[in-house]
Amino acid sequence: MKKSVATALLLALLLTLAGCKNIGKPAEGDGTSSAGTETSDGKESLPAGGPTDGAGSSTESTGGDGETAGGESQEPPQDSGLTVALTASPSASVFAALADEDRQVLAGGAESLKAGTADAAVLTVSEAARLYRESGGSVNVAALLSSGGWVIAEKGTGIDGVLGLGGKTVYAPEDAGEAMAVLGCIAGEYGFEVGKNLKIEAVSDPENRDVALLPEGGTGAGQRTALSLLSEWEYATGRELLPGLCLVVRSDMEDGTLKELLEASSAVCAGAADTDYTEYLYLSGEGELRGALEDYLELLYGADSAVIGGSIPDDGFYR
Repeated sequence: MKKSVATALLLALLLTLAGCKNIGKPAEGDGTSSAGTETSDGKESLPAGGPTDGAGSSTESTGGDGETAGGESQEPPQDSGLTVALTASPSASVFAALADEDRQVLAGGAESLKAGTADAAVLTVSEAARLYRESGGSVNVAALLSSGGWVIAEKGTGIDGVLGLGGKTVYAPEDAGEAMAVLGCIAGEYGFEVGKNLKIEAVSDPENRDVALLPEGGTGAGQRTALSLLSEWEYATGRELLPGLCLVVRSDMEDGTLKELLEASSAVCAGAADTDYTEYLYLSGEGELRGALEDYLELLYGADSAVIGGSIPDDGFYR
């Protein structure tokens, strides 16, 4: 009897020890492990909770960005870099070169700056003046970046100077009020009266017309460039500068940020190739800008005040 009890106790002890050795081991043949360890088939398994972020932690974190332990989503921090919007002009495309690790360049021009999705914009002078008025003075012009940018194109070879426009209708893009005003000023120096012996009309398809006022690079099939508005402006008015594109910034932009943007803009202008129709330049500082733009804005106002928003910008326009 005592021998049978002893035998039973020995068997029970052996079974207990065997169970302790298996604690913590996965079941044989299930191919999984508890957390990122090697499985029985030799492959690395992912830890429970999903894939890691590449640094060994689960994407279901409790204190970082993304989804929290409570399941609420948090927006990632916004990029603090500067955003520059370009107007829809072939000559403005040069300033895509402003993009770098600290700056983003996008389309949208004045609308992006007005909507607050951009910190600065490369715009025409008339766009800058209108935006200044519409925004209540919350933007400033900080630099002039180009001169010219417009041409007269035709189908044929009949126009070899401004006098060749006599009796014709020149068709322009619907958003080309500034260029139309400039052409009217040039034509006036030759004795033309717009609306009588010369017509300038805005249409949706000037690139398909016999005579058109177009941005450089915008000529259509069968059209050739007949005149450079920049050259004709210089000849007719005696002024070498025909203000084209300018840099407009939010009025609350910090001076240090503005300085970096101006330096980058100057570098782009220095590296850009001039053509017979567009010259890239760089003018900044209130005195230089005022000297370059004040008379021009007065001229545009006299030709068509709506082009610049109905009034000449005040001193707050310049940064």
